[in-house]
Amino acid sequence: MFLFFIRMMTVFSAISLSSPLYLKGKKGANDSISMLRHKSEFPQLVSEFEKQVPLAFVKELHDLILDQFYQHLIAIDIGYLIHVMTEIILLLFWCHHDQAIIDQRINKYKSIIQQWPDAAKLRFQGEQGWEKSIRPLMSMDRLQKTVQNELLKFKLDQIEDSGLVFDL
Repeated sequence: MFLFFIRMMTVFSAISLSSPLYLKGKKGANDSISMLRHKSEFPQLVSEFEKQVPLAFVKELHDLILDQFYQHLIAIDIGYLIHVMTEIILLLFWCHHDQAIIDQRINKYKSIIQQWPDAAKLRFQGEQGWEKSIRPLMSMDRLQKTVQNELLKFKLDQIEDSGLVFDL
């Protein structure tokens, strides 16, 4: 459920129920799971996914663990993950991390974005445009309203909140 919260920190048209990571097969390649296999092997698939991605099954989620997970996604470079970078910055802000740490992370991401091809940067006007777009989002009032509105929009307000532990 932790992915719901993070995806709801910005206005978006859908909430994905998929994982950003794939189940790996015996040879380490992404495993393709047909509907038939899903139906017949679901418990085994869940067990294998839990072994490979234990974070998806934790009972108590810490912000630093979540941050590490998203840092891993950026490090393995599975695409131009501007939304993940934005979500990490907003997570750090939401969890009251020091502004200097947030600024360091923004600068780190700007240097990563700078290396992307121009076509990948068009939609958010490069690293400077991304920073300009994220700064106004770092308002606790605005962030709380956005999360609440997204909860209501997607009718998720009745789902049990497992909480997020702040590791300051």
